[in-house]
Amino acid sequence: MKYEEQYYFNYLKKGTTFPRNIYFAAKHRFICNFIKSFPVGSTLLDACCGCGFVTADFTDEYQIYGVDIQPDAIRFCQENHDGTYEVGDVYTLSFEDDTFDGVVMNDAIEHLYEPRLALKELHRVLKPGGRLEICTENYDSYLWLSLENTWYRIFGGNCKPYDHNVHPSRFTPKKLKKSMGEFFDIDTFVLRNLGMKMFSVASKNGVCPQPEPLPKQDG
Repeated sequence: MKYEEQYYFNYLKKGTTFPRNIYFAAKHRFICNFIKSFPVGSTLLDACCGCGFVTADFTDEYQIYGVDIQPDAIRFCQENHDGTYEVGDVYTLSFEDDTFDGVVMNDAIEHLYEPRLALKELHRVLKPGGRLEICTENYDSYLWLSLENTWYRIFGGNCKPYDHNVHPSRFTPKKLKKSMGEFFDIDTFVLRNLGMKMFSVASKNGVCPQPEPLPKQDG
């Protein structure tokens, strides 16, 4: 499986600074409310955790685990946060089936070349009835497309969402609902940031779909 080759670690570390903190404020509020909806002591996974911002604020009340494929990001989390963080591939997580009460995956699914495989794996590690929260950019939003191709080209630095190697999976509301709906029952779906951001919360449904059968070989 292939991830984006250009990882904008320094950009991620600036996510709490002006003006990016204004754009990310809606995400922060939504994730905080999602986490607080779980009983204290619940086990939560921050999938593709990056620098671990937001979820790290809850390590005193919840069992927070973070996984990211980038060693620099995990090293930062281990040195600055109290949760449990490890280098890992979201396609093949090291956790047992039915481990987590909840999973958050923020600003990550758009970076994956195989988002379906990631959703299937998150379904596996969630407990029955567990919930998944995802946020990602809305590619049905002309405002986001304009921002992506203006501000990010000038001020984005290593963050280049306009490059298809950085955002290989581009979701519209219809596409995100369909992708998540294959594995989960969608509970909440909202748009924020003038429609540029999509937030979805979904519950683990009964049976994980089986892989598609391989095509028959001639002969």
